[in-house]
Amino acid sequence: MRMYRLAILLGAALCCAQAIAAAAPNQLVLTHVTLIDATGRSPQTDQTVLIEKGRIVSIVPAASAKLPKNARVVDATGKTLIPGLWDMHVHLAGVNADPSWSKQVLLPLLLANGIVGVRDMGGDLEALLAWKRDVESGALLAPHIIAAGPWLAGGGRKTPEQYPVKDADEARAAVRDLKLRGADFIKIISLPSKEAFFAVADESRKQHISFVGHLPFQISAIDASNAGIRSIEHLLYSAFSLSFSSKEDDLRQQLDRHRAAADTARSIRLIEREHGGPSRCENVLIETK
Repeated sequence: MRMYRLAILLGAALCCAQAIAAAAPNQLVLTHVTLIDATGRSPQTDQTVLIEKGRIVSIVPAASAKLPKNARVVDATGKTLIPGLWDMHVHLAGVNADPSWSKQVLLPLLLANGIVGVRDMGGDLEALLAWKRDVESGALLAPHIIAAGPWLAGGGRKTPEQYPVKDADEARAAVRDLKLRGADFIKIISLPSKEAFFAVADESRKQHISFVGHLPFQISAIDASNAGIRSIEHLLYSAFSLSFSSKEDDLRQQLDRHRAAADTARSIRLIEREHGGPSRCENVLIETK
């Protein structure tokens, strides 16, 4: 466990090297480090890594390394260097995390644990874009941020975290609006109809922006993949589990009837019975493309 922790810390040290190098002379050197490059190669022991302006410029065995005179040298004996990690599903600005608290606490903690990039799956777009600009300029020491801004929903009130749409036209308008405001991708959690889902897919293609999110109960995983969804988030909160069942068509018809009768609890029990109980899987990312 200790070795794993050290590996993560050094991964962060490497991938935020711009910030480290800014406080050092011109170059940063890690000596006697074990390198895991995530290509499938065996660990490379006793290596020296030279970093200039935040980029690796050389990796050589420590025994043959020639250290620059004015470089900052870190003895990494007994430690492991890995590529920086990404957390692909976070909510940092809103939902359950106050943006001001996240900036002071969560962002530094993520970086300290080797998370050098995050994919924010729904939150206050203005706060997220401000952090993103500060990270890229070097003013804020935090992970790189890819953000959706508010998610699209088939109901509810409009908030910094949520963008309700009532039909296909509003869904298209929301995609255009979020693209214009600077969102990196579109996130859906629910939509009012199949037409609205395919409107999001079509408008996202036109706007050259990807879309991801929960799988609406009206849409199969195959249809969503064919429409261009880049990832499906969660099992419990979406209809993704139906696509694993040999009774998918029958279950979907039953769910449609229960949902039409506003029998949400019965709908959930139906899914749980088919799949052996409530799902314990949270934040499952299924890449479909």
